[in-house]
Order: sequence, then structure tokens, then C-alpha cells
Amino acid sequence: SLVKDVDAVVHVAGLAHSSPEIPERVYQAINCQAARALAQASRESGVRRFIYVSSVRAQTGSSADTVLTEADEPAPTDAYGRSKLAGEQTVLEALAGSQMDAVILRPVLMYGPNAKGNMATLMRLARSRLPLPLGGLPARRSLLGLTNFSDAVAFALNAPTVSGRTFLLADAGAPLTVGEMVAALRAGLGRRSGIVQFPLPGLEKLLVAAGKADMAGRVFGDLVVSTDALVSAGWQAPMTSAQGLAAVMTMTGD
Repeated sequence: SLVKDVDAVVHVAGLAHSSPEIPERVYQAINCQAARALAQASRESGVRRFIYVSSVRAQTGSSADTVLTEADEPAPTDAYGRSKLAGEQTVLEALAGSQMDAVILRPVLMYGPNAKGNMATLMRLARSRLPLPLGGLPARRSLLGLTNFSDAVAFALNAPTVSGRTFLLADAGAPLTVGEMVAALRAGLGRRSGIVQFPLPGLEKLLVAAGKADMAGRVFGDLVVSTDALVSAGWQAPMTSAQGLAAVMTMTGD
């Protein structure tokens, strides 16, 4: 057994990023059913603690009108988010009545040297030397660097204050706009931000009309979470998002 003589399990594996080309049953098989199998095997092997790495998308869509807390009712809007929420529920069910406890972490958008998706695009833009008209984009996003993520997992492995609980997970400090993200990335390269103001009237409505409501939410809608619960449990993120983004670019360079 993979979990024989194991004290704790951190279940990170899964199918990330929502895509209409992937059937919902595939998300459920990987993010829910596989999690159930691992949780059951862990229970049978006497594992002490099981950490399931879920996602903020188990709780919300691409944006949220208010600062999210763990008390908010989960309302995922796509197959990926629904599968992660189902994974949380099935892990708790599999461990019910056992001596093993579960901790669920819901990280926001993560970044690191090998970031994918939208963050990879931002890093490519930051490496260019062109001025970027991103100053007019108002959306604020909570982010999570790999350094802070690994630190939170290490904390959750042994802290008695997190047993049986669910936590939103993000960097310390304020959320950032897209322009502020690029400015932080360029600071890591020793450059000025190069961000200019460029009003974008009507773009949000055009995106929605074109069937790109999710993209409009990411560009114009906030997605900010509170980490007060995990901080109250004793965890402190080592870095802010601005510090973490700059550090990644300093590490990877041009």
C-alpha cells in the first residue's frame, strides 16, 4: 500500500483548470473518486491526518462580490469547482467515525516558476519591455505563491488547531490588480512597472455578449479571500503577493 506506515497524507494530485472540452465525469473521477479511494486506504492504514488540497473554485466562480470566508455557502460554477467540492465531501465521509482527522485547504490562484494558464501569460507580458495598458483593469485578486503554500501545508500537518476544519489559503497582505501583478513581476527583474492607464469602457459588456462571461469575471471582477481563520489557528504567510511575484521573477530571470 502507498500509505503503509505513513503518519500523514497530503493529497495534491488532481485535474486542474476548467475546460468545456473535458467531460464532468472525468473531473469527478480524478478529483472526487480518486480522493475517496486514497482517503479510505489511509483510514485502513491508520494514517493520523489527511490533508485534501481543494480549491477556492469549490466555493465560488471566477469572481465574488464580497470578501470570501469559510462561512460562505459553497457555490461552484463549473465542472472543476463541483468536482473539488465533491472531493471535499467524499473525503470527510470516508473518514467519518475514524481516528484520522481531515484538513481541507482551498487555495486561490497559485504561482511559481512553472506557472500555467493566466499567470504564465502575465509572466510573459512582464518579461516584455513594452508599456502595458493594464492600469484601467480594476479587479483585485488574492494570490498564493508556492513558498506560502508549502509553508501552510507544513503547518497543517501537525497543528492541533486545524483538525477537522476547512481553510481558504492565500498570501499575506493586500490582493493585487493585474497591473500591480505585472509591476511586482517586473520589480523582480529590476525594471519599472511600465503600466499605463487605459480606460476600457464597454469591454466587460462585449465579453459577456460574446459568451465570455467567465473571462469577464476574471478581468473585471474581484476574487478576494480572507485568511483570518488560518491565521487565527496560528499560521503566518512568509510573503505578500508582491514579494512572492518579485521573488519568482528574480529566480527565473529573463
